[in-house]
Amino acid sequence: MSSSSNRSLMLPQPEVYEGENRLTRHNNLLGIVLLDIQPAPRGVPMIEMTFDMDENGTLNVMAQEKSAGGQKPKMNIYKWNG
Repeated sequence: MSSSSNRSLMLPQPEVYEGENRLTRHNNLLGIVLLDIQPAPRGVPMIEMTFDMDENGTLNVMAQEKSAGGQKPKMNIYKWNG
């Protein structure tokens, strides 16, 4: 959420990891979700993220700015078998 009114906001970009350890440094970084949040009054942006894995092992990540009925940037993450 924004800390100042009507300013463009660059949030920390959510990182997506795979692994079973509590500490992210011991897991594998799969990617990041890039969010472009529109200027809004302080505290207004509300981001909802959805994670879904399909039958091919592809992880689909979708982020939506709920406060403005906003965009739905989508990121596909393919399971790495390496």
